[in-house]
Amino acid sequence: MARPGRPSKEGKKDSTALLRAMIALCAYDQARQARTKYDPAVESAIEAVRHALPEVAMSNSEMKRVLAAFRPRGHDEVLLVERTDPGSWTLKVGPRPNDRVNRRD
Repeated sequence: MARPGRPSKEGKKDSTALLRAMIALCAYDQARQARTKYDPAVESAIEAVRHALPEVAMSNSEMKRVLAAFRPRGHDEVLLVERTDPGSWTLKVGPRPNDRVNRRD
């Protein structure tokens, strides 16, 4: 007899999950560099994913999961994503961006 509930994916992710995360992180970083606060930066990252990949779903909670996975608290080194050309990306591990909007200068 089959187990009730949603079938297990056994830890497998969809092939577009990394691309979605890269687009979201890049847009989030751009918004934070423009001194946008956290919630509007999350919304702009979601809109960037929806614009680039209209067939892929992206929600507020999924964006927060992406940030938790690739920018965990307490880690000094995080994944940084930059878009160099329309079709190419630069991924690197580096220091956590200091993106506090209300910090003293």
